[in-house]
Amino acid sequence: MFVPSSKPDSKAVLTGHIDLGLGDGRIAVFAFVNERKDEGSVPTGAKYISLTTRKVHPRSGEIGYFPVAIGNVVNSRSDGGEVFFDTVIFNPVDEDLNNIPGVQPVAVWVTEACDAALHAKLGFTSARVARPKKQDEVQSDAAAVDPDDEQISRAAMLDAVAQATGGHQ
Repeated sequence: MFVPSSKPDSKAVLTGHIDLGLGDGRIAVFAFVNERKDEGSVPTGAKYISLTTRKVHPRSGEIGYFPVAIGNVVNSRSDGGEVFFDTVIFNPVDEDLNNIPGVQPVAVWVTEACDAALHAKLGFTSARVARPKKQDEVQSDAAAVDPDDEQISRAAMLDAVAQATGGHQ
């Protein structure tokens, strides 16, 4: 689960917890939006998100905050598939900021709770697009009698999916 940083002077845009699939379970992280630079250290305008956590550096033994994952928002797909402008893919990284071989990327989803300003700051180029309902959701919604119950069920389902995937905004 990620929430906007509550400290106005913080450079972190989000704080939260994520399971990167490294056997550590969910870890506390800060998310920072960074601008990519070309080889001459000139900003390119493209953004990436780094997740940082407090830990002991494996080589130096220094205790501090170190990047544990680098992520990108999904604004396009090479396979031509539909883009919903709500997905961030994080790759766990080692102490040299290289992807860790054999570790799968972790996808997290931005929900309706993310306001337009934060959505843009994360690097999305378009507004969030509602995902089509899956067939079992359509049947479940059709069976709902009370609109309040439907909202509670949808919220519970979204929380369950977020917990199962380790990503929750």
